[in-house]
Amino acid sequence: MGMSHLIDKNLKQSLVQMHDFLEAHQFQYALTGGMALAVWGQPRSTSDVDIIIAMAAEDAPMLQKLIKSPEFAFEADELIFPHMKIIRAHLHGETKQVLVTIDFILVGHDWSNSIMQRRQRIALAEQPIWVSSAEDIILLKLFSQRDKDREDIQGILLQRGSLLDQAYLQVWTSKLGTNEAWSRITKGSFT
Repeated sequence: MGMSHLIDKNLKQSLVQMHDFLEAHQFQYALTGGMALAVWGQPRSTSDVDIIIAMAAEDAPMLQKLIKSPEFAFEADELIFPHMKIIRAHLHGETKQVLVTIDFILVGHDWSNSIMQRRQRIALAEQPIWVSSAEDIILLKLFSQRDKDREDIQGILLQRGSLLDQAYLQVWTSKLGTNEAWSRITKGSFT
C-alpha cells in the first residue's frame, strides 16, 4: 500500500521530480526526514524533501553543477554539520510562485554505504522510492537538538519498538558520537 495520501501535492510532484533527476544521473539515494516518517514513524506535516545521496562530500561541486538546471529555482546553498554536508536546492512547485526545498544530504562513505544497503523501495507518490531505514532516520535525527526531531524519534520508537535493529543503532551511535543522545532518548530524558 502506498503512502501518497499523506503527501502534499507540491511535495509529491517534487519527490517524483527528484526521483527522476537522481535516477537519470544514476545516483544512489534514500529518502529521509519528515516524508520518510510516513513509512516508519508517526506521520507529521513537512514542507521539504530530504534525500541522502551516496556521494563523497568532496564531490558536492558536481551535484551543485547539476542543480543549475532549469527545474531548480536558483543556485544551491551548502550547509555543513558534523558528519554531514547538506546541499539545499529549491524546485518550482505546481506554479512558479511555489518553491519546495530539497535537502541533498551527504554523509561519510562508510555510513552512506550502510544506508544504501539498508534502504527499502516503497511506493510513495505513485512511484517506487528508496527510503532510509528507520534506524538511519533515527541516527540522522540524533544530531539535532530540536524538539521536533526528538519527537520524531519517539514516534519511530512507538511504531517500530522491538523491530528496531538495536545492535546497528549501538554501533553507529558510537561511531557518530551520538550514543549519549540516544541513551537519553531511550531512557525518556530529553534534557
